Amino acid sequence: MTHHSGKYSSATTGGHVVYESRLELARLLLADFDPAVQGIFAQPCRLAARVGDRVRHHVPDFLMVMCSGTVRVVNVKPAGPSAGSEDRGRPGMAG
Repeated sequence: MTHHSGKYSSATTGGHVVYESRLELARLLLADFDPAVQGIFAQPCRLAARVGDRVRHHVPDFLMVMCSGTVRVVNVKPAGPSAGSEDRGRPGMAG
């Protein structure tokens, strides 16, 4: 699979936001034109969750700060039955 990463010049942030795929770029475009989005951050943090006896880690694709003050954590996945298949059996890490 070919990666198409780059930097998107965002009007919302006034700077660049990195992306790792064309699907992530498409999501950035949607966010940048959404008047409810006040801020966009790429790979903002590393989440950790205990699942059974193991600790799982996940880095979300984007964090979006909304004008309402809420924060939205976004994972970009293709639609279809294969989306998230690598996360089956890993509660709390899919989506």
